[in-house]
Amino acid sequence: MCRLFGWAGQEPTSAATALGKDVEHLQRLSRVHQDGWGVAWQAADGLHLVRDAGPAHAAADFEPTLGAAVGFLGVVHLRWATGNIPVCLPNTHPFVRGQVAFCHNGSVPDHTRLDALVDADLADSMAGTNDSERYFLALLSARRRGASVSEAFAEVIGALDDVEYPSLNAMWAEPGKLYVVAAHHAERRPAGTMPDYYDLQYETDGGSTTVWSTQVRDDVGVPLSNWSILTLTAESGGVAVSAL
Repeated sequence: MCRLFGWAGQEPTSAATALGKDVEHLQRLSRVHQDGWGVAWQAADGLHLVRDAGPAHAAADFEPTLGAAVGFLGVVHLRWATGNIPVCLPNTHPFVRGQVAFCHNGSVPDHTRLDALVDADLADSMAGTNDSERYFLALLSARRRGASVSEAFAEVIGALDDVEYPSLNAMWAEPGKLYVVAAHHAERRPAGTMPDYYDLQYETDGGSTTVWSTQVRDDVGVPLSNWSILTLTAESGGVAVSAL
C-alpha cells in the first residue's frame, strides 16, 4: 500500500514547488510508507527517474531530488510493501518503460490473474517480483493491441472484476499527459488505516493541476470519483474526468 502525488502544468515545475509545505507530510508519511520512494518526471529532454529502496525520511537526497525534479508533469511515490514482497530497488515505484512511468497504490493478491494479461516477452523482461509491475505490463500489453491509455485501464480492471483486490489506484505519466485512475474497494483497506485511505483528490490553479492520496496534503481538493480516470494535459492545462 502506498501514497501517490502527481502534477502537470503548462510551465515546468519542480515536485517540491508543486508540493509546497506538504513535502513535510511526505517525510512523515514515509515512517509508515517506508519501503522505498521514487520520483519520475517528464522534462523537455525526456523522462527522468530517481528511486531508492529505503525510507524517504532517512534519505539525504529525498528533498534535493524533489527540488531537482523539474518537469511539465511527474509523479512521486512512497511504498508500503504488501505482504512478503521484497523491499528492493526492482520492486520500487515508479516503473518505467520507454517514455512512460507508472506507479500503483494497492495490491492484487492473485498474481496469476495479472500474468495472464501480460505479453510473454514483457513477462520475461520483468525486473521485480511484485503485482504492481505486472499491472503496468498488463496495461502496456493492452496498449500494444491498439488500446488508448483509458481503454487499457478499463480492459485490465475489467478483467480483474472477480478478483479480491483492494485497490488499483494508479498514475501513468507519458510525454504531455498524466493519467490518474481511481479504482478501489474502500472496505478492503489495510487494517488500521483511515476509511478514506484510497481516496484521491485534485486541485487546479491556473494552468497547473496537482493530484494526491489521502494525507499527502492539508488542502482539500476535488474528490476524484471512484471507478474513473483523470486526464491532465500539460500543454493546454486541460483537465478531464471520465468513467472507466
